[in-house]
Amino acid sequence: MRWVDVRDCMPDPEDRVLVAMHVQAVKPVVAVGQFRKDYWIIDECSRPVRLNEVQYWAPIPMIPHERKSEGKGELQ
Repeated sequence: MRWVDVRDCMPDPEDRVLVAMHVQAVKPVVAVGQFRKDYWIIDECSRPVRLNEVQYWAPIPMIPHERKSEGKGELQ
């Protein structure tokens, strides 16, 4: 996973992504959100987040659809 600077590129509006922002905090806040062209919708915030409040975003990695067998007996 690689963080992308919002000055370089923005995600597709349909995609939910990880966002990193400084919202009146000493340490950056990392949350899940969605870019909406004029603002962000962030799960942790109850209001639309302005574009200049988000500094970085990253795609959410896909998890495997099914686990591979680890060579152990299966439960029955």
